[in-house]
Amino acid sequence: MDKFPVIAVTGERSASLGRKYTIRFAYHIEMIAQALLDYLRAHSIKHMGIVKTELAYMNGLIDSMKKNLKSDE
Repeated sequence: MDKFPVIAVTGERSASLGRKYTIRFAYHIEMIAQALLDYLRAHSIKHMGIVKTELAYMNGLIDSMKKNLKSDE
């Protein structure tokens, strides 16, 4: 049970679900992925390198970008 207020900066929703005193601040990964794809498209960037990490946030961002790619990208 929560005893004191906590501010969590995380993309993981589970950090604040069901907790009365936890505030979660984060943009949804899908929002950032879409903004990044929009930028890349606006600048006609068709290829980019990605260094795979163990950061769940970055892996989620990349997965979301892949999911929203058009057939010619």
